[in-house]
Amino acid sequence: MGFDLIHAGSMCLLLSAEVESGMFFENLTTHQKQGKQTFLVGSDEVRFYPEHVLLKLHGFLDRCGPREKGRYRNDLRLDSDFMTSLGFKTYWKHGFDMRTVAAKIEKQGRIVDPDFARLSPSTDVWEYELSITSEDVPLMDSLVLLILDAKGTELSRLSGRASAR
Repeated sequence: MGFDLIHAGSMCLLLSAEVESGMFFENLTTHQKQGKQTFLVGSDEVRFYPEHVLLKLHGFLDRCGPREKGRYRNDLRLDSDFMTSLGFKTYWKHGFDMRTVAAKIEKQGRIVDPDFARLSPSTDVWEYELSITSEDVPLMDSLVLLILDAKGTELSRLSGRASAR
């Protein structure tokens, strides 16, 4: 679903997200057929997402230099309180049409990732898991995640659609 980098003073927040659903995406392949993209799981054509998907959002919070690329938001204070106050809105997007979909927060908080801690011990890693209903949603539709600050102001927008691994 991509990533976004936000600066606030000497702190930076890197946001990245991905969508999972068991082995569904692991086994998904795409093919071009008569100029049209088709999705397959094994030899079976698949046109819709599974009943539910899990959106995993990671936030990496650390000090950063002034030359880092990204958006500047000096009105924010990037700290633990800020990270626990984030809100989310999710949509399924088809063309210009955006349909709101409820997202249930399954997990939210700081995590310890031993592999990442060795690379960057000063970085706070936050993880959010949102369960999203996707029954009867075509694989050509995109999932849009709006990340909101405590005031409800849009902080970031990440989106993506099904792709083969």
